[in-house]
Amino acid sequence: MRNKIVCIDRSPADLLRVQSILDSHFEVVLLSDPTFALKEFLATPPRVLLIGTELGGIGALSLITQIAEHEPALLNRILIMAEHHQQHKAQILLDEGLAGILNKPLVPDGTIAMVKALVARVKSNELAEIATERRELNHFIV
Repeated sequence: MRNKIVCIDRSPADLLRVQSILDSHFEVVLLSDPTFALKEFLATPPRVLLIGTELGGIGALSLITQIAEHEPALLNRILIMAEHHQQHKAQILLDEGLAGILNKPLVPDGTIAMVKALVARVKSNELAEIATERRELNHFIV
């Protein structure tokens, strides 16, 4: 099963760019509605969530705040996509506990490398959690 990457942005061109870069490596889901994306992300979290700084409806900061309120551990799965003039806004979002910033326009090699590294980190964290749960369970069984 391929790792699921969800991208939320209001720009159709940016969504298509993400798909063209990542589609051969991951299962890519493109969304333009941040409210719908929030529900989907909380219901079945993907390995990585890419969020543009400019969203229609609720803003990126509001979306991230809502994720933090419901599932703060999921913040480390989020990469912000920002243009040069949006770096200050992206840094504010990064300070909320996000995994990193992807600079627009997205560069294929850098984008793939950053997403792959985050997927590996998320998988590693999940495996560590499973191992901890098993040790705790074994402690009670003995």
